[in-house]
Amino acid sequence: SAHRLVITPSDRLAFALTESAVYGDNGEPNRFFEPWFLNPFNLWLLVNENYVQSVNTLVAADVSYRLGSSQRLAGQVFADDIQVDTRTQGDKEPQQIGFTLSATGGARHGQVSWSAFYTRVNALDYRTAANEEQYSIRGLGLARNHSDYDQLTARATLAPAPRALVTGEMTVLRQGAADFRERFPPVSSYADSLVFLTGIVERTVRLAAQAAWTPLEGVNLTADVGRHFIHNAANAPGASSGRWVWRVRAEIRRRLTGRLTW
Repeated sequence: SAHRLVITPSDRLAFALTESAVYGDNGEPNRFFEPWFLNPFNLWLLVNENYVQSVNTLVAADVSYRLGSSQRLAGQVFADDIQVDTRTQGDKEPQQIGFTLSATGGARHGQVSWSAFYTRVNALDYRTAANEEQYSIRGLGLARNHSDYDQLTARATLAPAPRALVTGEMTVLRQGAADFRERFPPVSSYADSLVFLTGIVERTVRLAAQAAWTPLEGVNLTADVGRHFIHNAANAPGASSGRWVWRVRAEIRRRLTGRLTW
């Protein structure tokens, strides 16, 4: 279940608050669909503190602000679990947070656009000690499909001709050994080393180019080609590899209009 409040006080500024909850049957009797999660005014984080059965609650906040006529800054942060009291070993559960920072803009009267973003997801995000409460369904993430990683991407797009766009991209991706599909670590292993980029870290540098062309109305041609340079491939120390990744797509769209008669 999820609910979201969006406020736009001006054309330049917008911010939002989001709360989501995952609950499941962990062997408790009579645990089925619970309609009270449909109440958009209910704060599940507070209710969870007083509720008998467990719920994995995630809260997030994001803000977007436009600078000038074409630049925009945005940021989002979410918290799955933050420990305040650390007196006992059980209170030292590693922080489960994530955030994204982004910037976009244009130049040359719209002929060039650019974007950059940095995102980070901690190692234990999207899961709890109750494995049925992880943010996934049949192995696919309900939020993102990976944890324990960060990514920095920069892109620039220009229009060399009418109906044509060319984009250059550079991405640096670091992936730790943790996976939210795995069981939550036991209390005895809680340590700062479980917070972010655990184990052997795989590092990928991607250099890529994309092109899009519309030669005729309703006909779209796109291509994407990139080279990946991988160090510590598959989180194995010293393993290096490189590969080409490409995709070509042709699309034809036609609109049919008229009146249906019976």
